[in-house]
Order: sequence, then structure tokens, then C-alpha cells
Amino acid sequence: MLTQNTTQGPALKGPPGGRWLQLVIGIVCMAMVANLQYGWTLFVGPIDATHHWGRAAIQVAFTIFVLTETWLVPVEGWFVDRFGPRIVVVVGGVLVGIAWMLNSIADSLTLLYIAAAIGGIGAAKPAETVLLYDDNGAHPGLTAAEFIAQTGSRLELVTPERTLAPDVGGTSFPAYFRAFSDHGVQVTINLRLESVRRDGNRLVGTTDDKKRDLPGNLIPATLWNSAVVEQTSVLETVKGRERSFTVAQKGVEKVKLPVGSVSARHFVFSGDFSREAWYDESGVLVASQMEAKDGSIIRQELLRMP
Repeated sequence: MLTQNTTQGPALKGPPGGRWLQLVIGIVCMAMVANLQYGWTLFVGPIDATHHWGRAAIQVAFTIFVLTETWLVPVEGWFVDRFGPRIVVVVGGVLVGIAWMLNSIADSLTLLYIAAAIGGIGAAKPAETVLLYDDNGAHPGLTAAEFIAQTGSRLELVTPERTLAPDVGGTSFPAYFRAFSDHGVQVTINLRLESVRRDGNRLVGTTDDKKRDLPGNLIPATLWNSAVVEQTSVLETVKGRERSFTVAQKGVEKVKLPVGSVSARHFVFSGDFSREAWYDESGVLVASQMEAKDGSIIRQELLRMP
């Protein structure tokens, strides 16, 4: 997750060969993986014509590839956090190369399935924790964030804008926000990120003129993520500060909403972060309220059930 630091350290060296060589290598690697996934259908017919295994049996190899590519992401993310991304990427490239060679000589379904499993392990995305910086404010950033979150990665979305994706519009952004809430995406606004470097299993970011070092697992102070009731601090996204608090559970209450009455657990946050929140049995935030500076009560209620 994001820690912020304005201390000027040594200049970071670029990749060997420069950015263009890195781009070319990336394209070659993606082409190798793409033939195992997006181009697979082109090979099914010729394989069946040569070996007569049947299309259904051959397509099992593709299923194995997709399963190992996607379901092992948390495991590979653990390896990334423990050993760093470099070794994971190198091993992944070697495994994809082995899969290519095995596919070229496969003379049985068993060998074809083994090659698919090895290729899937090598092609999986090493992304346990992801930082996404969006200074565009339109659909591309939110679409990328939604895709990353759905892979199971722990994601923080950072933007220099005062609001998230101002160019998306009020009709479209609720769908993105619901996806972010479902997957626990941390959103940090009003923060311009200048550079990022890895420090162990954390990211140190150079921002504007403010220095902050925050825990990587802070939940934004939006209350949409029900896990906030199990925390002792949250991230105030407007100023990028950590706010400490205590939580008291007041029991289950009947809450009257525009959609009718629902049973919800009542929580009271006190300390640097003062709020009241009500969550239904599935963890959906149905109501919240806070006291304004003039003593009035600001209350938010769910207009329709998800």
C-alpha cells in the first residue's frame, strides 16, 4: 500500500537497456503468454486433426491453464511480498518457455495437460498488493482498478483529483464504486504522486510537500467496508492522515429507511474519527451519521438495497 515520503534519496536507475528495450521484451513476453490463452483456439483444430483426441478433450488443457493462471494468484502474491517480484517474474518466464516446448512435442493428452498446468503457473499475475495512480480522471483508470480488484489483489487507487474520476459522470461511477466496496479497494484522493520505490513489502511514494508514513493496511474512512469496525484507525482520504478511534457495538436495531425497515448492527466510532454506522447482516452499510461543526446531524441512508 502507499506510504508517503518527501525525503530525497539517491536517483533511481532506469531498466537496463532503457525503456524501449523493456517495452520490446514486455511485448515478446505477452505474445508468448497470449498464444497459450487468446490464441489457443487456433491450435485446437490442427491438434485434433493430427492426434484425433477430440476437441472436448483438447479443450480440457485450456481449462487447466486458466485455473492455474488465476487461482494461484494469492500464492504467487505471497511469494512476491516475501521474495520480491523479480524472482517471481523470472521463474514465470522460465515456466512459460517450458510449457511452449512441451506443447510442441506433446504426443498424449497427459503431456498436453501437464504443459497447460506449467504454462498457467508461469503466466499468473504476481500481484498481491497493487498501487494504481490515475491522473486521467476518466473510465480507463476506474476500469483498470475494477479489473485488478476482481483478480483478488489488494488495491489502492490514488488520484490527484479532489473527487474520484470527475469525467466519468454520475450515471456510471456508482457501478465502479460498488465494485470497489465489494473488493475492499482503498481510495486516496487529492494526492499527486511523483515517484514510487519499493522498500521491503511496502511502497514509498514521493508526493507534494508533506511527509507521512502510514500502515499499508489502512481502510479509507468511507465506512463502505464493514471491516472498518474491526480496526483502530482509518485513512482520512482528503488529507491523507491516519485517524485513530475506538468502536463500541450498540447491538442490533431496526433502522427505518426509504426502502423500509431493516435489522442492522449499530456501531459508534469515537476519537479522532467520530461517526455512527449501521450494517445489515450481510455487511452492507445502510445508514451513517455524524455531527457537523454547528451541532447539526448529517445523516446518510441507503435509498435502495443492492
